[in-house]
Amino acid sequence: MYPSIDMIIKGDGINKGCLKGMEDVIRNDIEKAYNLIEKANGDIFNIWINHVLFTWHWWLALALAVIPWLFWVLFRKKESTYRLLCAGFPVMIFALISDFVGVSLGVWQYFYEVSPFLPAFAPWDLTLLPVSVMFMLQYKPNVNPYLKAVIFAGITAFIAEPIVQWVGFYDPKHWKHIYSFPVFAVVYLIAHYINTREEFANV
Repeated sequence: MYPSIDMIIKGDGINKGCLKGMEDVIRNDIEKAYNLIEKANGDIFNIWINHVLFTWHWWLALALAVIPWLFWVLFRKKESTYRLLCAGFPVMIFALISDFVGVSLGVWQYFYEVSPFLPAFAPWDLTLLPVSVMFMLQYKPNVNPYLKAVIFAGITAFIAEPIVQWVGFYDPKHWKHIYSFPVFAVVYLIAHYINTREEFANV
């Protein structure tokens, strides 16, 4: 229990002893929370070693983390590499932050980590989403970006997400696929905006 304001404030000054005591209590509570996190990480590592590593889920997750980038290296428009990467990088950052917040709040959940030291959503956020956006940007670049955003969002929200859920990698819990549609559309439009800046050579 933390000291009350009345315990801390004495006359015109601050009771430094009470303030120090409150800081110690807070530090102890934070340390206890970190100990719980450390134990949970240890449990997850043991589960990963004994039940995830080298299963077909793990091999599929590994392939999905690597193969899209290999395809992109081979089939990207090489003279637009820097432009496309600059558009894809913010997609990665947005996806990582969104999934970190969503998983932390228990809104949705991922399973079958490629590595116990990386979150289970890393292959999707660092590979599938940015690579698919970059391919979409270089394919027929003169098509209306709003139309392409709708197509991209529709495929991602209503086809890709249900497949990933069906395979067992993803549990939407309190999230619905329809919620993802406007999010993916906005993500694509932001990437398109970055990709079409005049500072880069045209695609």
